[in-house]
Amino acid sequence: MPVLGLETVEEQIAVIDSEPLDKQIKALNEIAANPEKSFAEFKNLYKIYLTQNSDALYNLAVRHMKEQGYSQAKMLDRRNVNWIPLIEKNIAVTPSFITVGGGHLGGRKGVVKLLRAKGYKLTPIKL
Repeated sequence: MPVLGLETVEEQIAVIDSEPLDKQIKALNEIAANPEKSFAEFKNLYKIYLTQNSDALYNLAVRHMKEQGYSQAKMLDRRNVNWIPLIEKNIAVTPSFITVGGGHLGGRKGVVKLLRAKGYKLTPIKL
């Protein structure tokens, strides 16, 4: 099965690099300084993931971005909007299985809402 990306690695890095270097360093230092907290946050993320609540995943991602001082518009919203034409182009050609990070699914500008606004019927896969 062919695997296609919605953005390149370079585009992903550019999003991160668009944030000031001091914010990036601060975020990495906080993770390194308190690995127990980071692991607890990961366990919480996984617990929410298992509930399949995309809005809760989105809210967690947004909260984390705000704590780190990152731009929600840059990290999530703009990328989601940019992906929709690529998704539409690909699903018009072949049956598709699309995966994105959980934080990209929920919210007003989440991939799910954007696709549904275009008239697509989305069915989550039950765990």
